[in-house]
Amino acid sequence: MKEPEIIYEDPDILVVRKPAGIPVQSARVGTKDCESLLKNYLYRKNPDSGVPYLAVVHRLDQPVEGLLVFARTPRAAAELSRQSAEKQMEKTYLAVLCNVDKYPQNIP
Repeated sequence: MKEPEIIYEDPDILVVRKPAGIPVQSARVGTKDCESLLKNYLYRKNPDSGVPYLAVVHRLDQPVEGLLVFARTPRAAAELSRQSAEKQMEKTYLAVLCNVDKYPQNIP
C-alpha cells in the first residue's frame, strides 16, 4: 500500500497527496489511514514533543487520490475551518477516463 506523499510542510499546515485506497481517517484499529500515518511521521521527526497535533481540514473518499490539507496547530485548524466555511477554499475534481470511445458520444 502506498503512503501519503508530503507536498508541503510548515509549522502550521501539512499538505499531502493521498493515494487511492487509503482512508483519510479510520475508526478501525489496525487500519492504515492518512491521519495515523502522518501523526507517526511527525512523531518520528520530533519524539520529544509527545503526540503531535494534527487536524483533518477536509476529506476525500477512500477510493479517491488527491491533495489533502491538515492543520498542525489548533490556531491553523480554526483559521482553515473559517476559510472553508466562508468559501475561501475551492475543491476541484478531475476525472481520468479510459476507453472513452467505447461509450456513446451523447452522454452529457
